[in-house]
Amino acid sequence: MLSIEHLSLLILRLAFGGLMMWNHGLPKFRLLLEGIDSTPNLLLAVICELVCAGMITLGLLTRWVSVPLIFAMALGVYASMKSSLIETEVPILYLAVFAVLFLKGGGRWSLDHYVLKSRTKSGQW
Repeated sequence: MLSIEHLSLLILRLAFGGLMMWNHGLPKFRLLLEGIDSTPNLLLAVICELVCAGMITLGLLTRWVSVPLIFAMALGVYASMKSSLIETEVPILYLAVFAVLFLKGGGRWSLDHYVLKSRTKSGQW
């Protein structure tokens, strides 16, 4: 891959992973901590939107943790289909970016790259 592709993947990871954590994961985590809502759905949403998005931002297990986010965004698209296209636009954008990260991986500037690089040098993989 060219260096510009790695930079593009880094920008996607930082922007969309960070926004998912900040705008979606943290508010749900606060609800969970305050005891306002403690349903299993909220717990799964917190794990998906806070933990998985954080791992995407770091580039840790990027392909694996993008799967729950793709699933969550597909549900978001489905749930907002009855609304206007404006409300469906955000889940579609997140879905597209997380699908790209699933297909391409985290890139060279990710923890995945450094973990795999050290494992292959030591002969473990």
